Amino acid sequence: MDQATGTVIAAVLGGIGTATASLIAFVMKGRKDRAIAELKVQDDLTIEYDKDLRARRIMCYEKLLSLMLPLAKYPEPDPLSHSRLRLLAINLRRWYFEGGGLYMSERTRDTYFDLQDGFRIVIQKRDRRWPQNANFETPGNLSTYLGRDDHSHKAARKLPQHLVEIANSQLNMSDAYVPEQICGNLIALGSSVRTAMTDDILTRRRPALRNRSGRNS
Repeated sequence: MDQATGTVIAAVLGGIGTATASLIAFVMKGRKDRAIAELKVQDDLTIEYDKDLRARRIMCYEKLLSLMLPLAKYPEPDPLSHSRLRLLAINLRRWYFEGGGLYMSERTRDTYFDLQDGFRIVIQKRDRRWPQNANFETPGNLSTYLGRDDHSHKAARKLPQHLVEIANSQLNMSDAYVPEQICGNLIALGSSVRTAMTDDILTRRRPALRNRSGRNS
């Protein structure tokens, strides 16, 4: 092979190498662009889903908040009759199964069931279906009795002390109203529900957009 032929072959091979490198770079760039586009689509869908979920939660939570009016603490708690307590428990159950339960976070759902268990205990005590002289010294004992051990995430979660106090309370069967101490515990459980709801929809968070003076714009 003479020198001229070798030069030509080297040039051809060099051109092929350059073209191959360019083709590889083009393919890699295409894959990268496609991956970026797919991530953007996923991000856009996630944002739209979060916006829709928040809007639906706000509507559902507004309804739940209004139903919880009998547990209002201010200006001072109104006397809560046993009949009104039963109606409240039923209304909250109806709200849950009419769609509200679909939009609750796990934390809000747990606080909701804590409150419903509080209602259940009082109702069973009133109907003489709660074990007489029961003393649930620990949340774990009460959790087992309430059947919370059937659900792994609930079994690992410690029940609130307010629920334990309701379980260990005494009722005067001749009184048409729920004792003040039990009402206080129910109000506290209801407050936990409301706090969880506001955390879900971020209404207690400081505004993200603020002017330079540090005040809300």
